[in-house]
Amino acid sequence: MSATAPNSSTPPSPEELARARIKEFESWWTRVWESLPFLFDVAAGFFAWFFVWPFAVNVTEKLAVLGFIFVVLTAIGIQVRNAANQIVTVFFLTRRRRAKRPTGS
Repeated sequence: MSATAPNSSTPPSPEELARARIKEFESWWTRVWESLPFLFDVAAGFFAWFFVWPFAVNVTEKLAVLGFIFVVLTAIGIQVRNAANQIVTVFFLTRRRRAKRPTGS
């Protein structure tokens, strides 16, 4: 340990408390930011379907809107697949192990 390391019996300094608070906020903001693309994609899909689709007059415009909605739905599908893959991986890694049965002959 270094000579400048604080003693475990002394309370943390205001700078250390501020540093811990900033780290906590940073990790919270990272979790929120990683969950926003899904919500953004859902909102963009609904916006295109309910607000842009009625103004599409000809076939080209309608195909463009449907193409955009298809891209958004594909992105949502990929995000759902990745979340499901993470869940299955966690369940697999944290499953209970069976005790090995003795082989008797």
